[in-house]
Order: sequence, then C-alpha cells, then structure tokens
Amino acid sequence: MAAYEAGLAGAPCWVRSGGGRRLLPLTRWAGDADGRDAQIVAAVLDGTTAGSTVLDVGCGPGRLTAAIARHGAGVAAAGVDSSPVAVALARARGAHVWHADVLQSLPMGVGQWDRILLADGNLGIGGDPVALLRRLRPLLTPGGRIVADVRRGGGLIRAPAWIESVDADGTLLGGAVPWAWVGADSAQWLGAQAGLTLRTLRRFARGRIAVWERA
Repeated sequence: MAAYEAGLAGAPCWVRSGGGRRLLPLTRWAGDADGRDAQIVAAVLDGTTAGSTVLDVGCGPGRLTAAIARHGAGVAAAGVDSSPVAVALARARGAHVWHADVLQSLPMGVGQWDRILLADGNLGIGGDPVALLRRLRPLLTPGGRIVADVRRGGGLIRAPAWIESVDADGTLLGGAVPWAWVGADSAQWLGAQAGLTLRTLRRFARGRIAVWERA
C-alpha cells in the first residue's frame, strides 16, 4: 500500500479506525523497541529456553523481532511481513524476516514455532481473527503459544482500518485494509474456535495481552 510504504520511507503516516479516530503513528513501528514494548516481549519470552523459536507475524520493520532476539538468551526469532519495504528495513536491522502474506502462504515451517507473536493489533489482520488463529495454529509446536495484544473489553468488531500518509506535495494517500478490533472479553471464545486454550490474560499498558496455548 502506497501510504504505508511512504510512511516507512519517512513521510508522516498513521493508522485510523473506520470511525475516524487516529490510533497509532507509524513511528511506533519504524522505531526501536522501547519501554512500552517490554511487557509484550516478556510475555513472548515467558517459559522459553535456549533453542526456543519465536515467529513475529506482521513484523513490519522488525522492532520486536530484533528485541526478542536481543533479550531472549539463545532464542531464535524471525519475522514475516507482506511489505517488501518493511522486510528490507527489518533485515537492515539484522532481523531474519520472510517476505510473505500469512493469509496466502506459510513458508515458515509447520510445527516448528514455540511462540507466535501478533503485536500492534495484528490479531486483526484480514478481518477474521478466528481464521487467522486457525491458520497459525499448525505452525506451533505442541504446547506452543500465540501471544497477542487486545483491547480492554470491547468485544469483536470487524471493520476496516485506514492507513494514511501525505506525499511531498501534501496530497493525502490512503486506503482501507480488512481488519478486526479484538477486545479482551472475546479472547477465550476466539481461542476455543481456533483449537487453542486461553492460558493467561495479562494487564498491558495499551490494553491486555492474551496468551493462547496449543494442546
């Protein structure tokens, strides 16, 4: 998408809900992981040991992929993203990243991942969280976990997200992508629909962190 890749190249860029509210500036994705990310990195690394594997889905420029690799002693972290610009930036950061759309192809290895991360609302990718969790579940090792940030309360709302930017002439760029907005009170139901068990629902500075486990 032109707006997203313009933002990755340095133009002002933001995410907006269908209702018009600006939610997140792209600088949060493009920058390095900071103190606000520490909780979700800790949730991903909880219970891992040397040799554990983590896949960051929708990793963007790789801030969390790199942070997990840096803080998890002996943990192998990799990412996957559909944007070639984001993948190039993540690789320049030193992260191991695949260029792929997880809704179309899964080149990352069935049954090989101890943890899968869906950060920055990425549980909403494609507008169908149940379908996404079902698609990712086979990638997990037995007992593997999916970690995602969700909103406080809020139910499950399927509605597009808008990614907007401005070009050098000040022209607004933007377009809608299929998305879902997932509240914490939907976490147990979502997991059950996807064959996962909700292990924990932790407090998070920007909502809650849901952790599902594969039996």
